[in-house]
Amino acid sequence: MPFKPGKSPSNLVRNVGAKLEYMENTVTERALTTLGTVIGGKADFYVPVDTNALMNSREIRVRPVGGGWRLTIGYYQDYAYFLHGDKSYKPTWAPKPAGTLGKPTGGYNASATPGWIYRGVNETDIPATLKKAMQL
Repeated sequence: MPFKPGKSPSNLVRNVGAKLEYMENTVTERALTTLGTVIGGKADFYVPVDTNALMNSREIRVRPVGGGWRLTIGYYQDYAYFLHGDKSYKPTWAPKPAGTLGKPTGGYNASATPGWIYRGVNETDIPATLKKAMQL
């Protein structure tokens, strides 16, 4: 007995495979976006505050790369690198309240520290966050 067009077992396998791939990519992208949001939210507690421009410049990017995915969290003001640092450059600044020498006005975050993204990562339970976010 012939199958109707699009209803053969080979069509079924192809359609199910395409649906599973779509679900995998959608769920993975959503889970990584959730993870980036959680890490960024924790990191924001340590971002230096003056005008809030630095904190408001935070972006989370999730994109497919090769056979996997890449999550990038960044703060995109021109001076962000000089306040955050990296593995080879460690800034030595400390938060200053408004009215102190060198900072006449602006906001103040007493918890601000260089390397705030690293702190956000360290304070996040990454496996638990991904497990929860990947539930269908």
